[in-house]
Amino acid sequence: MPLLPPRWEQPRSFIDALEELVANQGGLAALSGEQVVGFLDGYRFERAGLSHLHIPEWGNVCSGPAARAVRELLYTEVAARLVAEGVRSHFVSVLPSDRTAIETLHWLGFGIDTVDALRSLESVSGGTRYTVVQAEPADAEGILVLEMGLREHLAASPQFFPVPVPPTVDEIRTTISDERTPTLLVRDGGGPVAYLRIGPASEDASTIIRDEATASISRAFTRPDRRRSGIATTLLNSALEWARRSGYVRCAVDFESANLLASRFWLRYFKIVGLTLRRRI
Repeated sequence: MPLLPPRWEQPRSFIDALEELVANQGGLAALSGEQVVGFLDGYRFERAGLSHLHIPEWGNVCSGPAARAVRELLYTEVAARLVAEGVRSHFVSVLPSDRTAIETLHWLGFGIDTVDALRSLESVSGGTRYTVVQAEPADAEGILVLEMGLREHLAASPQFFPVPVPPTVDEIRTTISDERTPTLLVRDGGGPVAYLRIGPASEDASTIIRDEATASISRAFTRPDRRRSGIATTLLNSALEWARRSGYVRCAVDFESANLLASRFWLRYFKIVGLTLRRRI
């Protein structure tokens, strides 16, 4: 996909990242004679009081005719160590073209958890009858209402996504005052009915999209009674226009695969460039 950041085509970019992983001394490599035919390594992190491991898309690579068997062997060894240490939530990111990796992980008990997608900054069709404005401090309370609606949506079936403590009105005012990450609104009847936040490339997204020229959408929600009216498409076009004016060359978004409303909307306009699969033991 030519739109992806070109720096990830340079071996040095990966070598620098791999050296950081290797320094943790937690991963494994598989050798055939003296040739490396696979490796698997990742980062540990804490969330919701639990320990997790995330193996990035460049931290799990297996090649050759025995790629599946090599990946199975590496994960078997790494998982034994992790579970013994109480790390029972395992995330693995892969490129969508790596069908062998995806099939192998499915057979190992992994399911798709998060999707990374990318698009150009060209406008999309539809949704032109609404006015989009950039949020101001006076909008903070209305944005909090939308934020709570988003959290309720994420916590509901089938996502069941654990949401952290909601922000305060003062924290929202601080967020919307940052010109690097504008919050775009559609108002109706005096208050916001939908919002979208965009800014620099997300640190939570797959490495392959991270670049100074990538803008990431980090928040979006439309009130249930105003959906199917073109509001979300209008907000997306405004976000793409802001990204063009700000010197970006591409736009990324990431979302939970079980978030059906999000996946149906984003995949109309974005192309999948990364998948993160999860196994919970």
